[in-house]
Amino acid sequence: MDLKPKRAVKFDLHVDGSIVTVSLTGQLTFDSDFDSLRDTIDRLLDLGYRELVLDLRNIFIDSAGLGEIVRLSLIVEGRGGRLKIDGIIDRIRDTFKIAGLDRLWRADHRPSPRGLLDQFQPNPMALAFWALSLIALVLVLMAILRSSHVY
Repeated sequence: MDLKPKRAVKFDLHVDGSIVTVSLTGQLTFDSDFDSLRDTIDRLLDLGYRELVLDLRNIFIDSAGLGEIVRLSLIVEGRGGRLKIDGIIDRIRDTFKIAGLDRLWRADHRPSPRGLLDQFQPNPMALAFWALSLIALVLVLMAILRSSHVY
């Protein structure tokens, strides 16, 4: 059993009228504690913010981080909001393409969050597909981990 503590996800918030930009820094990886980020997104939605921009300019991201972004997008959309991804640098853009997530979010760079949101049209079917794919992947990994334990 691994008792190593999870790493907190670091982020800053910037409010511009009705748009909130969440700027992530550091890492969004398998050993990250996503709870504070999820809680903050939930609180923003509770406060009535429905236009959110996730800035990935200063973040290292792995497949668990990609899964969390999809999860956050589903949460935001499920509560009537929109989540836009900004700051997709080349390294992250390649990861998005490999995972097929480039079809969910355009990697346009706009000068303002308002411009980003005006260009964003979510693809609900693609989001649902990726959510189901992530659930299936987690179930397969859990089965593999259970079968590899020696009792």
